[in-house]
Amino acid sequence: MPRVCLNGVNLYYEVNGTGPSVILCHGYTGSHQSWMSQVCALSPKYQTIAIDHRGHGGSDAPSSAGDYSVPILADDVRALLGHLGITKCCLVGHSLGGFMAIQLVLDHPDIISSLVLVDTSSGEFERVPGFAELRAKLDELIDQRRAAVRIPVVPGDIGNPIM
Repeated sequence: MPRVCLNGVNLYYEVNGTGPSVILCHGYTGSHQSWMSQVCALSPKYQTIAIDHRGHGGSDAPSSAGDYSVPILADDVRALLGHLGITKCCLVGHSLGGFMAIQLVLDHPDIISSLVLVDTSSGEFERVPGFAELRAKLDELIDQRRAAVRIPVVPGDIGNPIM
């Protein structure tokens, strides 16, 4: 299926079906393939567009951390809609794709006819009192567990309390 250079990055996407457009935005580490069941169910009545966000699936992965953010992902989708001549769509976002979908709706409400959010949030998390102490205790337990089973510490890894 096609790839197109948008915002300086080659993005992979798949279009299936005809009818009103449904844009499918996967979560972190996902790809267009995350939506295959939905594409099969929707494509008889709708045109589905499933994108591989930058750094995922068949899309290019820029090397700079500055090339990744929710607003950048949202602008990639907006640019794809423009490239495809889509002026209105139903936007579906899962997890990180949901963060991006919220951003796109806030930036360009005129192009979104409906919004579906799956297992996501606004990306803003209120920390409850005692969170720092709990996080420190969990980190301590993770470090003890790693030491016991000789799991190496990876810089930047926040750990997994369930091992």
